[in-house]
Amino acid sequence: MDRDRLAVFISPGRCPTPRIMKGIEVAREEGFDVIFLGALRSSDQSREDVWNGVPIRRLGILYLRSSVFYLIGTPIFGVSVFFWLLRNRPQIVHASHVEAMMGVALYRLLGGKTHVLFNIHDNFALRFNVPRSVKKVLARYESFIGSFAHVVLVPDETRLRLLSPWSPKRPMIIPNTPPDPGYQPKECDGTLRIFAPGWLHWQRGYQTLGSLVRERDDVELTICGGGGTRDIVKYLQSLPHTQFYGYVSQEKALQIGSSCDVVFAYYDPKVEINRYASSNKVFDALALGRPVIVNERIQVAAWVREKGVGFCLPYDDVAALSSLVDRLLSRPRLLEEMGRRARSLYEAEYRWEIFKPRIRRAFGM
Repeated sequence: MDRDRLAVFISPGRCPTPRIMKGIEVAREEGFDVIFLGALRSSDQSREDVWNGVPIRRLGILYLRSSVFYLIGTPIFGVSVFFWLLRNRPQIVHASHVEAMMGVALYRLLGGKTHVLFNIHDNFALRFNVPRSVKKVLARYESFIGSFAHVVLVPDETRLRLLSPWSPKRPMIIPNTPPDPGYQPKECDGTLRIFAPGWLHWQRGYQTLGSLVRERDDVELTICGGGGTRDIVKYLQSLPHTQFYGYVSQEKALQIGSSCDVVFAYYDPKVEINRYASSNKVFDALALGRPVIVNERIQVAAWVREKGVGFCLPYDDVAALSSLVDRLLSRPRLLEEMGRRARSLYEAEYRWEIFKPRIRRAFGM
């Protein structure tokens, strides 16, 4: 790799997320060599890999999803990132999450010269169920780490406001909208097909979906996602009328989702960060031209209602979801009309081509 034309993308995940992949594609279009530095999230993963055409190098120790592994694995991952940067000295660093920025900040603090983008998916202080006093400390830490970045990327204005009192010198809002998958209108044929892409977690309403398909033979689920623990994966694979694809590229997921009638995007509002979710799923629904089902008491619910592109229900209420299914199956034209409205909104305001130039500017191009 040519270090003068090298862009490294760093995240404590196993593979690039859709948000990261879009940055990778822009860097490639500009003639950069790219590599993704991730974490070793399970014992069956290899240190070096290729995913969706992207070379991957996994650093640090085994980084499982528990408090103990997080407290030990995070600093080791950060130090590993620092030494990798010291050896390779890339021209551009795109770091997602505070955990990735730790090693980058140390590299910059000790004189490393590189153009740094800090990509904030979730505000650090809101990810943990800790007292407000601790949240303030975590917020200050995020602002300190983030001060070493030349550009700070956030998915929406709320994420930017939540960084207060820190005000990044050069923030850029890049919504989680996907590249255009093409619009394929669909008529409901008497079975409601629900598409549930994204991160696998019990706080994303999967038990509600599971109860629904166990009660009804006129509902089918299509699930594309990764990052979940073995228990949730086993649960989803056991459900009737369900196709489970695991973690696939966003392009593949949208191709799969085009066969569905509606997109499901639940976030447990008891978890603070969930209330501000800037969901890939909502933008996926717009791009596909499908209505989205979201739950109440999260920020995006009011937006979905205002734009008329979906339905808002109480979280963890199987009866309410089942009643909506009855309504949609009895009024299939409602699905079609709302889907066309969603697609029109995507084309007018959220096409990826609208935001792609911002990524180029963020890279300093």
